[in-house]
Amino acid sequence: MADNRWIDVNAIARELLFYNSTDPVFVVDPSGAAIETNPAAADLLRREADPEAPLSAFGELGPIIRYLAAHGSLPDVTDIQLGHRHFAVRAHAISLGAGQKQVGWAVALLDVTVQKIAAEKAIAAEQMQAQFLATVSHELRTPLTVINGALGLLLQGGAKVSDAQKARLLAKAAGGSETLTTLVNDLIDTQSLSSAEFSIDLQPAALAPLVQKAVARAESLQPEKDIRFRCEMPETVLTVQADAERLGQVFGNVLSNAVKFSAPGGQVEVSLQQSEGMAHVQVSDSGCGIPPGAEEQVFAPFSQVDGSDTKVAYGSGLGMHITRQILDRHGGSIRYVSAPGVGTTFTISLPLVA
Repeated sequence: MADNRWIDVNAIARELLFYNSTDPVFVVDPSGAAIETNPAAADLLRREADPEAPLSAFGELGPIIRYLAAHGSLPDVTDIQLGHRHFAVRAHAISLGAGQKQVGWAVALLDVTVQKIAAEKAIAAEQMQAQFLATVSHELRTPLTVINGALGLLLQGGAKVSDAQKARLLAKAAGGSETLTTLVNDLIDTQSLSSAEFSIDLQPAALAPLVQKAVARAESLQPEKDIRFRCEMPETVLTVQADAERLGQVFGNVLSNAVKFSAPGGQVEVSLQQSEGMAHVQVSDSGCGIPPGAEEQVFAPFSQVDGSDTKVAYGSGLGMHITRQILDRHGGSIRYVSAPGVGTTFTISLPLVA
């Protein structure tokens, strides 16, 4: 008794839970029709459901309600999505007492959106780790095999190995060592991208010399492929705010890809242009091209468009991911147009200094 009145505390508590719960609760009859809803359920129906449709036709909840009415229990899988939220469905039978006639169910939707997102992130992280291990182990093995093979032949051949043969074997070992160095640097950069260790020192810089320097370096890549370079630079000096070393890394990554995916004897065209306050560096190759819809894969970490064992071009799958991150920090962007069997043109855009 309170204030000279009899109070049914249990009934008040039940009403408080029903009407104040943030989880949607439906009271349904034996046929699955909704008899009553709490405010959270009514709000969900207003936002996501057809006002004329019965509860048994409400999105992913509908099939569960129909199963409940037909079998008197929930199906094995009760996780559903309504709008942008994820729910776990729970049903409690309403009867007149133990062993008495069942008159319906109280169906509660427990919001598990946060848990679902956390689980998806954990799965994505696990997949990323597996992809990382697979990529690194595979890409380490190739240059190590070249280095070990070249050094082994030098050691075993002794005086029988001519000077020309020694030079070729040493060149192979040096190339393998350079590949390993690039892979390790890419891994370090990828790790530091999300931390303060990845520093960008922006200073006014003329763009053309940076591009020409990167092209000169690219000309020494895979000399056996005999890739020809055509470079067009404007007479006007185009100046950008840039970290010269990091921007050189961007141009190097894009040019390296152009050489890597070009056929022997192919040509890579490089041009520098400006429009509407932006400088645009274009790198075009006549290689194998990129399939439609592969943009996310092109710029994702540890990802390559051709991930098969028979691919002809190898790499960490980190270069284009790092490139986009560096350009983001410069206020720039990178995009491409491509057609399989025709070639690819990457365009790097950077804001000009006013």
